[in-house]
Amino acid sequence: MSTDEDGSDASTSSIDLVSDAPGEDSIGTCFGYAVRAPFPLTALRSGRGIPLEVIEDGSPPENVGEPLMGWVEGDRALVRLYQQSGEYLLWVEGDDWFRIEPGAPTITCIGTVGGPRREARIFGLPAALCFMTRGYVAVHAAAVDVDGSALLLAAPGRFGKTTLAAAFAGQGYRLLSEDTTCYRPSSEPSVLPGLAMLRIRPDVHEHLVIPGATVVAEDPERVFVVLDESARGDGEPVPLRGVVFLRVWDRDEIMLERVASDRVIPDLWTLTFNLPDDRSRAECFQAVVGLATSVPIWNLYRRLSFEQLPAVIERIVATCLG
Repeated sequence: MSTDEDGSDASTSSIDLVSDAPGEDSIGTCFGYAVRAPFPLTALRSGRGIPLEVIEDGSPPENVGEPLMGWVEGDRALVRLYQQSGEYLLWVEGDDWFRIEPGAPTITCIGTVGGPRREARIFGLPAALCFMTRGYVAVHAAAVDVDGSALLLAAPGRFGKTTLAAAFAGQGYRLLSEDTTCYRPSSEPSVLPGLAMLRIRPDVHEHLVIPGATVVAEDPERVFVVLDESARGDGEPVPLRGVVFLRVWDRDEIMLERVASDRVIPDLWTLTFNLPDDRSRAECFQAVVGLATSVPIWNLYRRLSFEQLPAVIERIVATCLG
């Protein structure tokens, strides 16, 4: 577990509590940060948090060296992360760059991508690198708020995570995050709400109805949907009550099975982000074990069917929070 500068546990120190920091000139909150930016951001929430500066710089970086890590899809490079003297440089497909100073914290946008696409990128890996320094964990999962309790919907890509989160929002439940969830380990684990935004494949979007939501951008791969302010809620932490791993099978019935904590640790590990160094991996593994042993975890087996979504949601709510 990481510590603050005064040596106290990051999960319990007073500076770690979202409501203790005012962020008086912020334009909204995300992941426990009160965000200040020189341009509009459409999917932030109300509330207070630790100040996070988002700025612009038109100068692309030079001599970045070899990447610390990267992500590819076939022969297509998607993301590269570089580390330089206590800060990070992130390259994203489309020649979009971000400079991240987690200790400040500051995120500098360098590139031509703007609007909701830039907003989604800022509050992906750049924001995760910042909140990880506070002892929090970035989980590749969606999160929803069901009557004041958070549930993680965990899965890799193409397992229906975003679709199910959107369906929850369509039934009036609050979306906490769509792809990257900020998990706060403590004796009472919680989730810090991210952007009130969904990035939905066009072929999926045409099957979904989400009251109180607006399409703000579209491209061939994604439809960007932002929830209205009345559906967002604030940025205060939401107690985490369970994790649901999304599995796919070819049967018509829906099955939810409780999973023993030791069996689920490898799955949780694959969905958490950590840097390629011993300290980061050790802290992340400790948090994963803590998550596996502190909240109930289920496997959900179901068909990937739009017609079945209401029944899937009903089963999750009744079983996991009933």
